[in-house]
Amino acid sequence: KPLIEQFDHIVAPLFKTIEAMLKANAQLKAARTALLPRLISGKLTVDKLDIRFPPSTIWSEQATI
Repeated sequence: KPLIEQFDHIVAPLFKTIEAMLKANAQLKAARTALLPRLISGKLTVDKLDIRFPPSTIWSEQATI
């Protein structure tokens, strides 16, 4: 029984994290599903958004393929 309790003590927070991430993923999917058609059709624009990308995702003229 102590071994089971120790295992539960270690694993329970991991399962809570997994559950939270699954919930967040479902919410993100729902947002994507709702927004994507509006973005594609032009009903929703992103012209005026201040979007900043991490430096590692920005294309550089000096980048090599």
